[in-house]
Amino acid sequence: VAHALAVASNALRSLLQARVEEAKLLLAVDELHLSPFDGDGALLGALRDLARSVGVQGAPFLVRAMLAALAKIDDKHAATRTAAASASEEIVAASEPFAFEALLPALRAALDPKRSPALKLQALRLLERCRGSRDGEVAVAQRLPQLLPA
Repeated sequence: VAHALAVASNALRSLLQARVEEAKLLLAVDELHLSPFDGDGALLGALRDLARSVGVQGAPFLVRAMLAALAKIDDKHAATRTAAASASEEIVAASEPFAFEALLPALRAALDPKRSPALKLQALRLLERCRGSRDGEVAVAQRLPQLLPA
């Protein structure tokens, strides 16, 4: 099960980053058909559903897809933006407070000064969600200086 989850989450991440050939290789398929209109939204929905179904046990495999999901917060399609927010929130919800450090690189990248205000706002929402979880306040407080620019 762990191997299948790792392959699925890496393939979803590759597809969200428009690396179709890599995803085809990971999935061992010859063809992938993605809708140009709802393709990213559907992929993000799959990532969200995957995070919901695997929970804490599968969260480490989903963290790698976090930045790819967050990057879609700036998409021109509202449905994709909504799906990106939902997927990133489910990944955070599946992560336990002690796994917060695994989320740090994606959150740090999202809070970069060059990123859009919408992306930064979503990253702050995710931080708040991490902080509000059981034992999350301590985990976030310890790492907050690394996340916010001086």
